[in-house]
Amino acid sequence: MFSSPFRKLFTNIHEQRVTDEILELVPQQKTFRTALRAIKLWAQRRAVYANILGFPGGVAWAMLVARVCQLYPHATGGTIVGKFFYIIKQWNWPSPIMLKSIDPGTGKEKVWNPQLYSGDKRNIMPIITPAYPSMCATYNISKSGKSIILKELERGNDIVQKIFENKLQWKDLFQRHTFFTADHKYYLNVIASSSNKEAKKSWSGLVESKVRILVMKLEEQADMIELARPFTKGYERVHKTNTAAEAEEVKKGSVKYQVEETKITETTNPQLAVDNAENGAIIPEVKDAKPEAHAPNEPETIYTTTFYVGIDLTPQATKNLNISAAISHFRSVCTSWPNFNEDLHELNIVPFKK
Repeated sequence: MFSSPFRKLFTNIHEQRVTDEILELVPQQKTFRTALRAIKLWAQRRAVYANILGFPGGVAWAMLVARVCQLYPHATGGTIVGKFFYIIKQWNWPSPIMLKSIDPGTGKEKVWNPQLYSGDKRNIMPIITPAYPSMCATYNISKSGKSIILKELERGNDIVQKIFENKLQWKDLFQRHTFFTADHKYYLNVIASSSNKEAKKSWSGLVESKVRILVMKLEEQADMIELARPFTKGYERVHKTNTAAEAEEVKKGSVKYQVEETKITETTNPQLAVDNAENGAIIPEVKDAKPEAHAPNEPETIYTTTFYVGIDLTPQATKNLNISAAISHFRSVCTSWPNFNEDLHELNIVPFKK
């Protein structure tokens, strides 16, 4: 297996090759770039842009736009955006979206093939990279992710149709998500905390890369949980606590002792990157890290990053819903990380109702 630095280099090189090949496969590059800017902005505003958390990333959205450009080679950018929602929302998944036929190569490299590989067969919304070796850029998408993406595509299609009828404006397409205000009634706070600033970076990155596992375990309770949706960004906070009780409050989500403005983590940040080729998180190593020293009469600094998962229950869900098994499994996956240090790292999953 490749080392993490080599995997990261391999992934970056392959993504650049994919990008270069996409540009060669579209009829009009200017039209493609114009439409892609619009679709990326829409995906970011609607919180469906994050490969690491089970949504298409930048390369996948680019391939979707490129496929629509191929289908309408003489269309303008605005027309491509309109056709994008219409075409992609009704795509016959899991039939793959491809920009060209897959090159089987010499057999030395693994190429996406659902007839040969069970993992490829499980892809829900496969979007296949054109550069050799062809891979699925959306292997992370879960059942909930698919439902959310299709819902957003349907919304987008309705809006662009009204835009073309002069009933709405383009700004209506780019309205921000309502994840925290209207979309869900129940949420999980996934709080990764550390007593060392540098160790926090690697720990929060590792936890973020595993949130999709929590989502999939929640989805297994299909009779109770209709949908589990991870938010596409994390929230970094710094706290100062004077007692063990205050520290425990912070680690379970309290912001009463926060001392710095909340920062939003972007999933495009290299420290939180995921290697599509190896299905593993590329996390920087922090060797010999220790809790930050502080005098007995000085406050302790605790660093937290919180990720959020919205949950929709099925009509038959009862008040006795128990998700402890899913949480326990997720915690076990995270704490089995070779660099986990109980003196530095802590993980809490706190449910709450809006």
